[in-house]
Amino acid sequence: MMRTFPLFDPKIYSISIFKLKEGEDGKVQEIIQNLFLKRKDVKFNIMKKDNWSVVEIAMDIQRGGHVIVEVTPDLFKIQYDNMKLMNRTLKDSLTSYIVKDSRHYNFNLMTCGSRDNIWMHNYSAASLLMDDDDDDAPFIGGEQTTIQENIFQTNIAYLNRIMNRKGGVLINTLRQNNIEAFLYALGTVDQRRERTFPTEFLLQLDTSQLGDRKSYTVSQLPLINKSPYSAPPKSDKNIYLEKQEYLINLLSIKSKIIDIFLTRCNIKELFDGEYSYIQKRGNFLKDDIFDLQNRINSHMKVYMPDKKNKKKDSDFLDRENYDNEKELLTTASIRFTLISEVEHRIMRIRSQINGMKGDIGDMSDQIALKGKASTTDMKPHSITDHQIRELDDMEEYMMSLSGELTHSRDILSSTIDVLRAFIDTRQREASEDMSRLMNLLFLVFACIGLADALGNFVVFAMEYYFFHEKNIYQAIQPALASLFLTFLPLAIGVIFILIYFKKKKR
Repeated sequence: MMRTFPLFDPKIYSISIFKLKEGEDGKVQEIIQNLFLKRKDVKFNIMKKDNWSVVEIAMDIQRGGHVIVEVTPDLFKIQYDNMKLMNRTLKDSLTSYIVKDSRHYNFNLMTCGSRDNIWMHNYSAASLLMDDDDDDAPFIGGEQTTIQENIFQTNIAYLNRIMNRKGGVLINTLRQNNIEAFLYALGTVDQRRERTFPTEFLLQLDTSQLGDRKSYTVSQLPLINKSPYSAPPKSDKNIYLEKQEYLINLLSIKSKIIDIFLTRCNIKELFDGEYSYIQKRGNFLKDDIFDLQNRINSHMKVYMPDKKNKKKDSDFLDRENYDNEKELLTTASIRFTLISEVEHRIMRIRSQINGMKGDIGDMSDQIALKGKASTTDMKPHSITDHQIRELDDMEEYMMSLSGELTHSRDILSSTIDVLRAFIDTRQREASEDMSRLMNLLFLVFACIGLADALGNFVVFAMEYYFFHEKNIYQAIQPALASLFLTFLPLAIGVIFILIYFKKKKR
């Protein structure tokens, strides 16, 4: 038995959203016209919203131009597959014109009208003859249900299954100009990604609320039969007026839904761009700071005295160790600057996220979009709630990353303070060593100056006695005495220097 039911003007829309390179709008429009202009079964529209280009392709679910037609969900699947082929052709044709680091986003929106929410109707009683013990029966929402609940018998659940979608159907209600509508978000391709934003939707307007048609169907004055002024046939007049009002409301609602799709694209661009950069940069800094702390700790262990042998002072004043400490301190200072940069980016992206959440809330209020609990999904949340929850997760991760970076910076700051104090101690000890060396040089030069003065005196004495005494012994005797007087203060000075440095070492 075929699953058929009447629908009002059923169509499928493919909505492609992308960013074009500057100056490529004319070429892209020409490409799209060459692809779809000659096809009589396809209508398309190109528009600009913010910095996005939106291409809308429309096809009737069933050809013939009838407003009310008997259809099956399988026809939606067939037209969806046809639309999928056209989307692939369009994507391949526009790849070279799309901005670098951006993507081609596509959403499929099926639309129709119904007087009694027919997509939530169950299938015929014959379909209930299913085996209760069939463990391989598919299920929606992650929980297998009983036959009595008829969870798989609704038309929307059947469409979800034949399109090979995983998970439950997300049902939303909305209102526009006092016209109620249902927005069904089909499941995702990959069930493991629970929060993947859906890409296939079905919009059903309640045609029973399209206005009162009595003024067009009931004559105000009694007229003679077959009068040229008699009212036209009821069905033709009503159907035409209903279709016009239906299209007006559909256009308005579809425009709001496209705005929601654009917001989704902005969220995805933010996630793939700034958010991913901050995530990678922050995790790199955390690991790099951890490695730097380990390097500093390993370096500090070099100066720990051994249990058997005490560390020599030469290790403390080693030039290689000093250069290593200087490099560690410089690297740590650079890491502090990079952390400040990442924290500044986190503040900016959190501001963007809060702005997006406000815009999504406004869009939801404009069409009174709400989630509805149903037999296909027992978690009543709307697609805008889905987006806000995703933004909340992004903001929560940014806050967590900021806290971890702050904690890493605090620990690194404490480690750097210890290293800086250690370097100051090194410099102070080096200054003391330099001071002792200068004192030693001063004493050496003083002794050399004294020896030079005494040597000059000896030379002067030798010249005097050599030229004024006739006996050479009488000339050498005072020279030897002068030489003794020269070496005696030098020896005394050296002894005092040795005693001084020996006391300093103690």
